[in-house]
Amino acid sequence: MISISTNALPSLNRAGVIPFPVRLRLLSAYTRTRQPFRKLRPRPRRRRSTAIMGGKRSLLLDNNAELAIQNMANTMPTSCKELGNTALTTLGAMGNHAALEEMLKRHIMNVDNVNYKEACKMFLEIEKKNHESEHIFAVPFQLGILTCFSAGVLSIPLVFHLPTVEYFNEHFVTAEHPPTKELETALEVGSWSWNWMEPVLGTSTFLLLSMQYMRMHFQHLGVTPYTHHMKRFRGKRLADKFPQYNPSLLFAYSDSSPMYNPKHLW
Repeated sequence: MISISTNALPSLNRAGVIPFPVRLRLLSAYTRTRQPFRKLRPRPRRRRSTAIMGGKRSLLLDNNAELAIQNMANTMPTSCKELGNTALTTLGAMGNHAALEEMLKRHIMNVDNVNYKEACKMFLEIEKKNHESEHIFAVPFQLGILTCFSAGVLSIPLVFHLPTVEYFNEHFVTAEHPPTKELETALEVGSWSWNWMEPVLGTSTFLLLSMQYMRMHFQHLGVTPYTHHMKRFRGKRLADKFPQYNPSLLFAYSDSSPMYNPKHLW
């Protein structure tokens, strides 16, 4: 076995005398002998200065951080009117109605070359036109609300109230009347009336479920429901009435606006 001095390893390595696998092992051993492994000590963590305020532990910020926070608090926008164009456009693309209102006002300022106050006056005209004839558009929704409310309220006495059940049975069902002993409580009345109320309530529930399932498939096919059709009609009406403004912005504003103006509910 040939012994090689560790001091001669670098020169032999440069000369290429030692084969590569052997050279790699020898150089590793040479490095370990010249620079022994030292265990690294963990770096001590810096402690944050804290104080006890009101029984709670809070961080003490330096003056620069406090000043920066104060400046951010002073300049924080509290309404869409104070937002920049980038943030306002982002909110408008997400369908935010207040942001689209402000975008439309600024668009009016740009097109008509007027100040903000005059742009708000023109915006009120656009808003009034947008909600024109809305009481006609709201009729199907109002009928749906009235029908669902009436059906829900009437279903209770039609099942559990004995005089109502007897009247309904006499005029619409004509089923055999059970003995008085079996109709002493509301639950017993319900067990009797359920013979003819179960098909009615069950079928109506299944009908509503089927209609909801059908509506979902319509949406998958891109067939828009009644509400979207009415909103598109309003947007087209705005674009025709105010052709000097951007039609896409008018369509987006009309689409984000509710079908019934909330100001008319109070």
